[in-house]
Amino acid sequence: MPRTFDNMWEIYSLRSNSWRKLDVDMPCRDVESVDGYINGMCHWWGQTSDEEYVVSFDLSGEAFIKTHIPLDMYDSLESEWVGRHLTGLNMSIALISNYVNNASFYI
Repeated sequence: MPRTFDNMWEIYSLRSNSWRKLDVDMPCRDVESVDGYINGMCHWWGQTSDEEYVVSFDLSGEAFIKTHIPLDMYDSLESEWVGRHLTGLNMSIALISNYVNNASFYI
């Protein structure tokens, strides 16, 4: 039987030298690491059963922001494999899609 885990968000304060639990409900996709850190915000993929989005966490304001993925990004998923990556580009977060069958990249 697969195990399920509840998400728990904590933040560490250097000032108080302690961890504090954040009271938020922010589902996330299994990821190996945070995909980007730019201008005091961390970014990674989020996912529920019916939507995908980029999650951004403002470290100074301790606020989560969900940015939905453009719907047209999924138009060709049935016919070809699409690799997607979050990265920093000119001090912004960028979504790079790589359509393997036609060697195209979209930023």
